[in-house]
Amino acid sequence: ERLASYKGGLVAVAPFAGAVVEAVLSPTLSVSAAESGCAAICLLAGGPPWLKQRLGANRVRLTEAVQALAWQTGEAEGRPCVKERELGDWAAAIQDLLGEHLPLPDPDDAFPSGENEGTTDEEEGGRDD
Repeated sequence: ERLASYKGGLVAVAPFAGAVVEAVLSPTLSVSAAESGCAAICLLAGGPPWLKQRLGANRVRLTEAVQALAWQTGEAEGRPCVKERELGDWAAAIQDLLGEHLPLPDPDDAFPSGENEGTTDEEEGGRDD
């Protein structure tokens, strides 16, 4: 995580992105190691598009693994638990950063072309005032 956050660090860490992913997916990972791995994945997601795509292929598995660790931590330490919430935040960050984002619809395109053109309120069954 620390190396990836330095200027030029992404280039040094990118070849090991698969190892970071596998570490986060490990069922025996400690909470602090999971948080560091999640931070590294989030930093790597801001790298080149090919790297984000490679990480994105594991998005669901990563999110589920971090959520499972968060649940286990909450069960072990009692709820509410700060570590559980932090891991939940990391899972949400991974989901958001590695997910596909659809463009927001243009409000000017409320009606697809051709719909409601040349009609009046009366023809559409509008209110009679």
